[in-house]
Amino acid sequence: MFEILFKYPASLFHKGQFVLLTPWPVWVLVIGILAVAGAMFWNVRRSHGMLSGARPIAIWILQTCLMALILFLLWHPALSVATLRPNRTWWRFCSTIRAACRSKTRPVLAKPRPRTY
Repeated sequence: MFEILFKYPASLFHKGQFVLLTPWPVWVLVIGILAVAGAMFWNVRRSHGMLSGARPIAIWILQTCLMALILFLLWHPALSVATLRPNRTWWRFCSTIRAACRSKTRPVLAKPRPRTY
């Protein structure tokens, strides 16, 4: 179910690092969420006479969570995973050796030994 919702397996989320790709700092996001929470509280408090019981608090929490989610998505969340392709360096090494063996000249890997007659 996790892969369906998030497109990648859960193990990748454990290996990766969560980053926000926007150039804005994170503290602006926090202040924005707090400002939205305050505005939503003021709005619910203003119309408190129409609702009774726990409904105004529930509406305030839901509205604040929705606006916080929208602000969070504006910060472009991403997952940064540093991986190497498996055996890429090994195959590159093997192809270099194969190319050197097929060429007419031999690659110089060490100092040539002097010839003795």
